[in-house]
Amino acid sequence: MSSVFNIPQEQAKLSGIYVIRNKINNKIYIGSAVNLQNRFWIHFSKLRANNHVNKHLQASFNKNGENSFTFNLLELVEDKDQLINREQHYIDTLQPHYNIAKQAGRPPEIEWTDEMRVKHSQVMRNRVLPEESKQRMIDALDRGRANYFARPIEERLEHGRRISEALTGRTLSEEHRKKCAIANLGNKHTEETKQAIREANSNKYIAISPDSVRYEINDGLLVFGQQYGLDESALASCARGEYKHHKGWQCFRVEDFSEDKVQNPSNFRIVGQTIYIVTKPDGIEETTTNLYEYARQNGLDGSSMRKVATGKLPHHKQYRVREQGQELQPLPSRKKPKINTENTQHFICTSPEGVEYFAESLGDFCHKQGLCKESMRNVAKGRLRQYKGWLCRYTPETLAKLTPEQQAEIQANFEYQAKYPDGKPISVEDRQRIQDASRTPEALAKRSAARKGQRPNAVNNLIISL
Repeated sequence: MSSVFNIPQEQAKLSGIYVIRNKINNKIYIGSAVNLQNRFWIHFSKLRANNHVNKHLQASFNKNGENSFTFNLLELVEDKDQLINREQHYIDTLQPHYNIAKQAGRPPEIEWTDEMRVKHSQVMRNRVLPEESKQRMIDALDRGRANYFARPIEERLEHGRRISEALTGRTLSEEHRKKCAIANLGNKHTEETKQAIREANSNKYIAISPDSVRYEINDGLLVFGQQYGLDESALASCARGEYKHHKGWQCFRVEDFSEDKVQNPSNFRIVGQTIYIVTKPDGIEETTTNLYEYARQNGLDGSSMRKVATGKLPHHKQYRVREQGQELQPLPSRKKPKINTENTQHFICTSPEGVEYFAESLGDFCHKQGLCKESMRNVAKGRLRQYKGWLCRYTPETLAKLTPEQQAEIQANFEYQAKYPDGKPISVEDRQRIQDASRTPEALAKRSAARKGQRPNAVNNLIISL
């Protein structure tokens, strides 16, 4: 505990009257507290931070330092309801210098002069709030509105009735009216503001039900919406022209109403009343009134199902949707891609067991057998003797369609295999010559061309030339 706090420990957390004394000039401050120790920490933490509300006490603290003050007990008060009375007694008796408010329990009364009012007005007019403060104010207003509209309708109506009764019969004085007139002198509302004021002050509406029954509303949309199970905000949006209808109901302001604005309710698409027929891929038909819920239950996309129902898509995963009474549209025919038979290559593949297969498409055949298409094609071209025990060769018709250069390469590769059944042994000199030849600019250019999709058989040509 600080040396400034001169109250015994057994009395530190009791309630009573305290005095803060400046030992240099003997000026004092008197106060009351339910917990003396907590009040001491509140006072001196603010004094140390230089933000105490009592400017006189703060100035003396800054000038003389903390060790120039003491915090002492004047009287213990067991009855906490008597704290203010006892504090007032000591203020009247001792006349403390640092107490700005001469009445206990009340903030100091400040008499505003005309000069102070003018300065304060100028400061408030020129004040620019930061964006963070503005956002906090907006959030507070939104929370207040949300809390108000979350209350039951009976409470809101009772709240409005009490305000109306409090303002009924209230008259403004002439002085107040003159001040308002002077303050608003020269201010002119824009046309948009005037229209907004008219709309805000207008509570008369005409509502038309889905059965074309008309209702005149004279006391606002809130009670009417609660009576017929409608949303007040949605009806107001219809009256402003933002929505065509709300659950089939049309709403207009009395001053904006005309017969040509009334639409035929049969043209409205009301959620929950339209029956959709969904045709599944297997032809089974099901009905629903909520496409999004149906799509969620069946693992489909609700937006896509909606597009199918409106005709923007022919189907969604083979699901077709139509409104009740409409005809079912057939699925679009799947056109098989045209195959260019002129450039199609056919092969004859021989398995390790000696079974021959005719491969109309080498890629599909290798995919089914778990083989590599390029390796099997190299076997057909003679670049490889076999692949996983499989042999492959072109059909005579396909071989005749190849270019003379391709045919010559294939013939040379197979002649080399026939000449060296077990593979030709390569000497050290020949291997070095092959490596040197592979590093020439011509060989590098051929490898670069091979990376781009052209596959010249440079190494095989070198081996054949040996």
